[in-house]
Amino acid sequence: MRLPRAVVFDIYGTLLRCEPAPRSGADWQREIGQSREAFLARIQAEIARRHARSRQNGIAHPEVQWPEIVQAVAPGVSPARAARFERRTEIQPGALAVLDWLRARNVPLGLVSNAQAYTLEELAECSIPPEGFAIRFLSYERGFSKPDPGVFRWIAEAWAPFSPAEILIVGDREDNDIQPARAAGFATWQVTDAGLNPLLDWLKSLDR
Repeated sequence: MRLPRAVVFDIYGTLLRCEPAPRSGADWQREIGQSREAFLARIQAEIARRHARSRQNGIAHPEVQWPEIVQAVAPGVSPARAARFERRTEIQPGALAVLDWLRARNVPLGLVSNAQAYTLEELAECSIPPEGFAIRFLSYERGFSKPDPGVFRWIAEAWAPFSPAEILIVGDREDNDIQPARAAGFATWQVTDAGLNPLLDWLKSLDR
């Protein structure tokens, strides 16, 4: 196999890692205005209601707008604060190295992620500027999400005239990333707990 003509990265579990940052019950009452259990139950119910409405309109893998969800169940709470209250985001080991290596060889990069608006802030905070990617499919901007085949059709169209076989999709989930990408004819790389350093080693082996 030759070096890919383009590489498209998932975000969560791929470029970024999310680690738990547990908060006390008092923290939840002070910052969110309700208990963790009540907040999550209301969030899940509101998302389920909106997903059901979208599916009735023919969207098999719908996406929601997080600010609207938070506004519906906790008015006055910052959506970004609510999303990130009980977790912290860190850069995946090897992420910057593989991105820099690909850019040094003029390999165009893209993003494909089930994401929300705060995702762009998290990328930037982890020294990965979103503007460094030529294309991006972020589900909150499109209204539907992986593993919908439409996501991968969009990627293929965005990178034309490259063929899907010349494009590498990098993700951590078999169901959301690897299987649907392969079904659409893309090359794939699945990220594990080892991070992105093994991917960089593999890419270097193709460039010899």
